Amino acid sequence: MPNSYIFGFSLISVGTLSGQGIVRLFDVSPGVTLTLQDIVPDRGYSPSPGGTISNQGTAVLNNVRISNSVSGAHGGAIQNSGSLTCNGSRLE
Repeated sequence: MPNSYIFGFSLISVGTLSGQGIVRLFDVSPGVTLTLQDIVPDRGYSPSPGGTISNQGTAVLNNVRISNSVSGAHGGAIQNSGSLTCNGSRLE
């Protein structure tokens, strides 16, 4: 699987991506890098750990605000067993 880079609309208007409270938004496999920048992943859900992100690879969050994530287990926003870097990001 190739690496993924997802950017919001601009530095002024941050883009929102919603899981509608029914799906996890990102599964990052070992050996894969996901970079999110200037985006708001909202209302992610998973019955397993990591409502918005389940990371087993490398995840880089730049100016990201994860909000309203729910997990049926631990890790409401992020389940991390890989490498995670957060720059100017928030979990709400």
